[in-house]
Amino acid sequence: MDNKGSTQPEITAEQYQERIKYENHLLYTRVQFLFVLNGFSTVALGLDQPTFAKFLLAIVMVLLNVFVTFALHQTDRVIAALTESSLKNHSADPLNSISQEVLGPYVWLRPNRIITRYVPVVICLAWTVGLVLGVASLK
Repeated sequence: MDNKGSTQPEITAEQYQERIKYENHLLYTRVQFLFVLNGFSTVALGLDQPTFAKFLLAIVMVLLNVFVTFALHQTDRVIAALTESSLKNHSADPLNSISQEVLGPYVWLRPNRIITRYVPVVICLAWTVGLVLGVASLK
């Protein structure tokens, strides 16, 4: 089917808001999963178990954290694209102006960016350092 001549219906500000709200919900659900999984795994390391099991858990956690980091990054990109499009198409909305002014020009310091990119990387690095230190302590 050829869509060259067709035009897409205009997306309303409410539709943008609903989709951004939906994506934010996905994002925070994934962040909660990340924190709960890491919390339980940290507790599991404290249980009396063989060293091999602890190393295996740490390796699995590094891999899971990497995968979750990618998923969070993608969700953040979707939210950023929706927000940018919403601002471009509905610039007269004063709520958009207020929120963008409060968040400031530094995109790398915005809450979603911190939660989706920096926190998971720090958690992954912590597991990696723990794994390396654990291996080093065996020598």
